[in-house]
Amino acid sequence: MGRTRREWERGAVLHIMNRGVHRSTLFLTRFDYQKFLRLMMEMTIRYDCEVLAYCLMSNHYHLLLRTAETPVWQCMKFLQMNYAIYFNRAKTATGHLFESRYLSYMITDESYLLTASRYIHLNPVSAGMVQNPAAYQYSSYRGYIEYENNILASSDLILSLFGSSHPERKYREFVEGPIIPTVIDEEILREMAKMEPLAGGLPGGQEPQKQRPASPSGEGLYGGQEPSKQPSADLSGGSLSGGQVPSLLLPSRSAAAGG
Repeated sequence: MGRTRREWERGAVLHIMNRGVHRSTLFLTRFDYQKFLRLMMEMTIRYDCEVLAYCLMSNHYHLLLRTAETPVWQCMKFLQMNYAIYFNRAKTATGHLFESRYLSYMITDESYLLTASRYIHLNPVSAGMVQNPAAYQYSSYRGYIEYENNILASSDLILSLFGSSHPERKYREFVEGPIIPTVIDEEILREMAKMEPLAGGLPGGQEPQKQRPASPSGEGLYGGQEPSKQPSADLSGGSLSGGQVPSLLLPSRSAAAGG
């Protein structure tokens, strides 16, 4: 049986995940993390794609990738193949490094984009590695909130959803503060829960959390509230998918994908 074809369109934004084979460690030293990040940078230059957010954990990674003309599988083949070659040579290892080609989910609305970015940046908190996402150095979060200049990840698209006034501060409140859930949030989290056991297992073989951990203020995932039936609203007061905010994510339907 042939391999299944991947969902992709020109200009698509995708949430991509993969982990080490048998949950094995992908990044043993800081040099390994740095090598993967350098390869991500080379990928963006070579294939004219854009990294919107990322988080490298010890045995898996998450990536928000915006493509242009090059199919996503070509970008990911370059990234994973070259990292696997580096890793096997550096560790005198043989065999497969990654458990699968990768898992991906094409994003077609701003609500999923925002929730996916928050989910990615909170991964180290969910794993119990840090208490605050800004304390983790191998993600794009610190670049989003202006702790440091991150030349790899482009925050412009996501921050544009928070208006022109202090978007970095508003994004930080969105990520670290308590959440009032919507039906869209619940649907997105269910989709991620399906993907996570396959490609994004937590370090140490833990089961992934189905909910966001308690916020720094001590409130639970959603403060005990039931999901709202209303669409998500951005922190600048406009709807995420209408009103002030244009649709930024729907790519042309002129080309479908394979791979």
